[in-house]
Amino acid sequence: MQTSSTMSEQQSGPGIQWQSQLDQSMSSQDAFTRPNPIDIPELLQLIASYMRKRDIVSCLCVSRLWYRAFLPDQWAELEIILSRDKCVGPPLSEREKYWPLVRKIAIDFEGNFKMPCSAIKCRNLTHLVVRDVRHQYNNLQRAPIRNGRSIVALIKRHQSSLKDFSSISDTKEPVLEALSGCPKLEKLRLRYRKYVFEKDWMKWYGRLWSRLESFYWEEYEPAIENENVVTEVMTEFSHVGPTTIKDLRLGDGHRLRTVKWTHVLLVMKSLELTRLQWDVHRDIITILAKIAQVTPFGQHLQHLVLWFANLKNKDLQMLSTKLSKLERFEVSYGFLDMETFRTLGIETPQFLKTLKVLKLGKSSEHTGELSHAIMTSIHGLEEFTTGYITDIDIKKGGDRWICTGLKKLSMSIILLEEGTQDMVLDLLASLENLLTLDLTMGVFDVFDDARFPFVPARGSMKSYGPKLTLGHGLDRLRTLRRLEVFKAPCSDFTRFTEAEAHWILEHWPRLRDLKGVSVDLAGYLVLGSRILA
Repeated sequence: MQTSSTMSEQQSGPGIQWQSQLDQSMSSQDAFTRPNPIDIPELLQLIASYMRKRDIVSCLCVSRLWYRAFLPDQWAELEIILSRDKCVGPPLSEREKYWPLVRKIAIDFEGNFKMPCSAIKCRNLTHLVVRDVRHQYNNLQRAPIRNGRSIVALIKRHQSSLKDFSSISDTKEPVLEALSGCPKLEKLRLRYRKYVFEKDWMKWYGRLWSRLESFYWEEYEPAIENENVVTEVMTEFSHVGPTTIKDLRLGDGHRLRTVKWTHVLLVMKSLELTRLQWDVHRDIITILAKIAQVTPFGQHLQHLVLWFANLKNKDLQMLSTKLSKLERFEVSYGFLDMETFRTLGIETPQFLKTLKVLKLGKSSEHTGELSHAIMTSIHGLEEFTTGYITDIDIKKGGDRWICTGLKKLSMSIILLEEGTQDMVLDLLASLENLLTLDLTMGVFDVFDDARFPFVPARGSMKSYGPKLTLGHGLDRLRTLRRLEVFKAPCSDFTRFTEAEAHWILEHWPRLRDLKGVSVDLAGYLVLGSRILA
């Protein structure tokens, strides 16, 4: 195989520029003693994923010295796809040499392919992910994975080192039995497709669930609706000890409205929770409020993610008094209006003061007025996702945005009046710490807003975003020098030429991701493919 220097003389192109920089960085004596010899970690991650499929020496023209130094990062995580036709992954001859470096394995099964356990020869496996490809696309299929014995044997072989196990397919008792013998197991993700019987589930509660740090439990069988589920679980399982779970995710494979008793029990007994994600299509706020009344729920909670929540629920005010440390609050589908938001600010101001991340999902009540109120009320906000905001809302509110520490903003800007673009862009320009600016979120939510019956048809809505070109708005955002990701608004006018490209390189030097913009050939040659992928 040719060396890097020989190949560099025979080839030319933009790839050689950064290749020479890589080799130069690795030439210093202390390059291999530092944790990260090259100060471009994103490129390293890209190369690591690329190397699992091809030979980096021949494809990327790096030196063998650099390649050998990077081997531990390459082989630490391995993905293998097993099918009847082929096995996708590094060549078997390569795997034989580097099995001792492997710590994480993800295995995909296609069809009824049989996996011999002896084929995996790593010594100290810490992370194992098992996926059945069919089940990823057909959640209603109830057939278990066909390689249960091999998986059980693999778990037993690495019981002393395994810390993380994830099964995307149905989980059987032999797998749970093998996992219960893993003393270092901290993180577990399971799907269960059978009806959960109390005696069977509680057996594993004592042997497995209660000693985890991170647990993702997903059931696929519907449960009987029970409004008194919290009271009944509290009474029936009062003798059950607490868990050590800090990160808990509860899922319902069918997105049903029923709350399962296993979910309630895990939340009630996990007194050290710092993160809770509850994916069920019903108002969980009421359930959490009931739990908080009978247990010390929420005293350590920092991150709460809900699939559905009625934030106008009166129980939210009581619950917010328990969540004194909450920093991240995310709702996929929910309802929050201005009246409730003002009430929270008056009666439980501490709840809003501690928030750093607020993500409000789809809702016809998340109006631009509410978006503006949040931006002018929560000083410590670092990440905010909402539907949209209009120039009318900003003019009506009148206040300036106080969340100057904001690092990520995702919302759409709708201009409904003439001559208001500069006013809106000046507010954006005041957010000098922004790393990500996504102006494409919720662009069509304005059609559900009864205040704007004159909004035109959807087909022409794209003309209502701000015009961001030189001389027409883009130059007002020069203060966003830390910007790394920019997704342009829904607009007919966002077309960049060579002039805009040079402006970006000068005023947004850290930008690495640019989307939603039409760029001519001259601008593309200036920006390069690194931010136009």
